[in-house]
Amino acid sequence: MKLDLSHLNKSALSAILFICIYHVFSLLLHGAFIVGLLFLCAAIFCARSLINEEHHSHKPVHNNYAYILGSAWLALIVLLFTTHHQTASIGIWFSILMLCTAILLRPAQALRLNSMALIIFWFFAIFAPGSSFDYFESALALTVILLLSGIIQRHIHNLEAELNIAKETDSLTGSIQADAFKVELEKVVQLYDRYKTPFSLISIKYQSRFVTEADLQTWLKELSSLYQTRLRKTDVLCRFNTQKFMILLPSTNIKNAQALAQDLENCVSAYEFSFKQASSMVEESPTLSFSAESFENDENIEDWFRKIQSQ
Repeated sequence: MKLDLSHLNKSALSAILFICIYHVFSLLLHGAFIVGLLFLCAAIFCARSLINEEHHSHKPVHNNYAYILGSAWLALIVLLFTTHHQTASIGIWFSILMLCTAILLRPAQALRLNSMALIIFWFFAIFAPGSSFDYFESALALTVILLLSGIIQRHIHNLEAELNIAKETDSLTGSIQADAFKVELEKVVQLYDRYKTPFSLISIKYQSRFVTEADLQTWLKELSSLYQTRLRKTDVLCRFNTQKFMILLPSTNIKNAQALAQDLENCVSAYEFSFKQASSMVEESPTLSFSAESFENDENIEDWFRKIQSQ
């Protein structure tokens, strides 16, 4: 599950490209070549970014968008101070560019850039000679747009964070999922390759025959919570599949891993699970098998992990 904002980013870039091209032709017709050149440079940056994204030549980053938006804002602000016959339209261009900035940049970056542009617009509306009341109306409208865009962008940012957590975490037990577990395993392997820091892994295979799916879920939640109480903050608990838990133990040798596996087995035997209090929940008591393995220097990590998965 992933929140894909690529189409939204492309729409924002297309809007910026339209603004720049429109002003290039408009300013050239009016003989304003310097300002037109600024818009032309911004249009070139924007077009290149659109082409790169379309062909997936590289992963877009916010810094690239910052250069595009910076050049577009510079051109538009220069236009504000050099052209006085676009009182009504200048506010519209500012508002569109503010929205594009909120879409393309991170919340903090967008807020800084949009706030700077708004302050400059207010400065022009108040102090520029001959500025009309229309500029004050536009400045007020831009202030409202800045507030709304900030709120919307914050909600999008929070939604992305929630989706990333949901992608990595098993919703039932709260432990991480298999893909995220493999990422953590790669990290400890890198530490081992560099510093020879030992690590171990505990595999817990279970079999159960509960009456209902809800009873099974209750047992898995209790089991996961029990495991978490016995683990360190650096240990990683994973519900690897529908039949197995795995626990990654950084900086742990085989002796300590076996001791922990035995401790977990004893805790499970002694714990009063819900199914023990209501015999109707289960047709047959669940069984668990624990095994601990430590990575050795002469092993291949992929073969080692496959061996553990097969246990």
